[in-house]
Amino acid sequence: LPWQIAEKGGLITASIDADGGRVLAGAVAHGGSLWRLSDGARLYDWNHEEGTHSVLVASAFSPDGSLAATAERKGIVAWRTDNGQPAGFWRTEAGVRSLALSGDGRWLLAGLFDGVAMLIDLQAGQPAGRIQHRFVINAAALDGAGRLVVTGSDDGAVQAWSIEDGGERLAWRYPSGVSTVAISADSRLVY
Repeated sequence: LPWQIAEKGGLITASIDADGGRVLAGAVAHGGSLWRLSDGARLYDWNHEEGTHSVLVASAFSPDGSLAATAERKGIVAWRTDNGQPAGFWRTEAGVRSLALSGDGRWLLAGLFDGVAMLIDLQAGQPAGRIQHRFVINAAALDGAGRLVVTGSDDGAVQAWSIEDGGERLAWRYPSGVSTVAISADSRLVY
């Protein structure tokens, strides 16, 4: 590429939207920013407090690209990608490790260092539920329809939960920590 999104200190987090047209970067020297990949244009600076460079530890795009989320140690912001404006801000009790957004734009899932996965209802603007693991939640995923949550933890546990009734749909344990989880587009496979 003829341009770069982080000049000094490198990236802490980065996410690419589903169509590959934009990247959300959390860089050491300039905080958060949204970039258009076709020409290297910096579209928005996304920092959690005006006049500061947020140290972003996690980021995510909604599958349709209309929303993005960024997290500092104990704060999360959802952003509208069409105008760069915040769509909501939440504080967490523990540090944030992972983020995911649902395809319908309703749900935000944050995996925390205390083993809690916090589900936030973006329409209501408030937390809607919690899923408890024994260890850090390294990975989080939501299906496109906003019906299924999947979490992966340091203790090797992968769990799938129904958003509708909170019931566990799948539990699996690997011999070592899980660092990533995903749900297939048709919501039939968890990997």
